Amino acid sequence: MMYREAYEIMKKEGASGIITGSSLGQVASQTAANMHAEIYQLAIPIYHPLIAFDKTEIMDIARRIGTYDISIRPAGSCTAVPERPEVKANYNLIVLEEKRLDIEKMVGEALKAAKVLKL
Repeated sequence: MMYREAYEIMKKEGASGIITGSSLGQVASQTAANMHAEIYQLAIPIYHPLIAFDKTEIMDIARRIGTYDISIRPAGSCTAVPERPEVKANYNLIVLEEKRLDIEKMVGEALKAAKVLKL
């Protein structure tokens, strides 16, 4: 969902891609398989400039560029965390589960609630 929402913002802003803060292996769910599954139906450039950095390096960069305070705020979205995170997402299961959802409506609602942060 995050990438679908980001894609709509990307189009609106005239951007040429999406930049994330993902770092391979920093949390149990950030595996190569999961990162691939997150973008399974998107044909847009997604850049992961922090992919090989460790947590300390990422926190240092965030402080340097002024995003650290934002990054440590409590999440405003779903904070449910599974006891055992999935480390290898099942693409076919994702497709089946998404058929049960009104993705377009969910993305639209998320975009209405989106806020622009000035850095």
